[in-house]
Amino acid sequence: MKPYRFTLQSVLGLRETEEQQAQEGYAQALRIMDEHMARQRTVEGAIEANHDQCRKACAGRTRSEELLRFHGARQVLREQLKALEIHTARLQAWVDERQTQLVAARQRRESLDKLQDKQRMAYDRGVSRHEQLSVDEAVAQRDAARSAGKLL
Repeated sequence: MKPYRFTLQSVLGLRETEEQQAQEGYAQALRIMDEHMARQRTVEGAIEANHDQCRKACAGRTRSEELLRFHGARQVLREQLKALEIHTARLQAWVDERQTQLVAARQRRESLDKLQDKQRMAYDRGVSRHEQLSVDEAVAQRDAARSAGKLL
């Protein structure tokens, strides 16, 4: 019997490559999102630091110019944070899209894996049947030869 060969091996190779690319795209999206979230946490930390400095300054005698400087800096930081939050929503949508692409690529590859498994099992059953028929035929020939020897 000829050796097993998956008929869609080239398609499976393409699906595996597609899945790998989707994994890399998703990993890149997660990295970019992590970097973005780190920037957002930095701005949030700067707002907290500004607030703490303002509180400390207000505990004693403070000039109005200094309070205005704290307020202005806080406003700039809040605007940066608002811009980052808008960008966060777009980035999250992009990450979700990449994840969806990865899941779809994985499902397409897994469906071919299942088909390959089914074909392999069918091939193995055929090989077993063929071997069993060969054994049965050899036994039948041996029995026939013995019977022929007894009849003579």
